[in-house]
Amino acid sequence: ETQATDSTGLKTDPTVATVRIFKETGGAGAFDNTELAGSPFTITKINAKDGNYGVKVAKSLFTAGNYYRVLFEETVDGITTASEKTYFMLNSSSVKANVSGLAIEGNVEGHVDTALASYDGPTRSEATSDKDEIIVEVNANEAKIDTLLENNQFNIDEFRTFTYDGIGRTATMTIRLTDIITPTAIWVYTFTYDGNGNVDNVAIERTL
Repeated sequence: ETQATDSTGLKTDPTVATVRIFKETGGAGAFDNTELAGSPFTITKINAKDGNYGVKVAKSLFTAGNYYRVLFEETVDGITTASEKTYFMLNSSSVKANVSGLAIEGNVEGHVDTALASYDGPTRSEATSDKDEIIVEVNANEAKIDTLLENNQFNIDEFRTFTYDGIGRTATMTIRLTDIITPTAIWVYTFTYDGNGNVDNVAIERTL
């Protein structure tokens, strides 16, 4: 508790200040009027500068795992007030009993071993199948490209004049690909000569 304020707004010490502690008994959350031994306890000033009040209660009076009602009563400037708080008691041994089994090295290693044993990882063949297929495909394509570049196997299949109307000439040239690669489309170019030294061309894609 902290130092109180009187009717004029000034800080003042309580004339009476006590703490009453009740233990949970019977069913869960059921309290009775049986107080701890020594209750009510007289509050004393802990720090004269900030007016903090408190009381020391022997820990032997408390039992871990129980709830306790703590009733603060004080009289300030002739007026008696009270406030209540509820606390749950536990000690280091009860905490340790819950977590120590998880912390020891043997248990940690056991959990890791269990997780590793249940993990069904891919076989080497499964893990590398996509890579192997890609390598085979890349090598095959490289061989085709090298053969094309070395042997210059893009051939002109046909070049002939179709029409001549006295104004211009129109010719068609078709490019034929050999069996080294499988084309997906053939581009057919049409060249038109206007008789004045100008040549226009039109490309038409023919999908195979």
